[in-house]
Amino acid sequence: MFSFIKYLQELFARLRKNKGLWFGLISLFSTTGIIVTMYVLMTMTSSVSKEVYISMSNTYLLGLENKINEKRHNFKIANGSIIQDKTLINAISSGNSSELQKKSKNLNEFFLKDSLGLMVDFYPIKKKKDTVYRNSITSVLSSGNSLFGIEVMS
Repeated sequence: MFSFIKYLQELFARLRKNKGLWFGLISLFSTTGIIVTMYVLMTMTSSVSKEVYISMSNTYLLGLENKINEKRHNFKIANGSIIQDKTLINAISSGNSSELQKKSKNLNEFFLKDSLGLMVDFYPIKKKKDTVYRNSITSVLSSGNSLFGIEVMS
């Protein structure tokens, strides 16, 4: 053990005498250390960024699923309140526009009170030729197919 320590002391003494070799070795060790440190930092950063991205995307997807489930629940409540109202169903089938306006106003007040964030409007088919509707409503009325979804008014 003592011979190894003595060998190191002699090596350092020779290196101090030869300044070029001394600074060359120090530069070599320094650049090697910097390169190894940068490599470790880059690999750690990339793996951490992947984990953060996966975590953030999972959080956003969970939030989106919660919003969609909340909207589905609200639509089920709205659908149930519309289906259970027999006078509204009769007004729709008869095309009574004054009764439809009253019922849509009542339903909108009910939805506002329950914080559902929904608004309903009923469009009688009998007045289809006289009135200009939005494109989505016109396509539903002309095709006779139902349309479900959220329409963003701009």
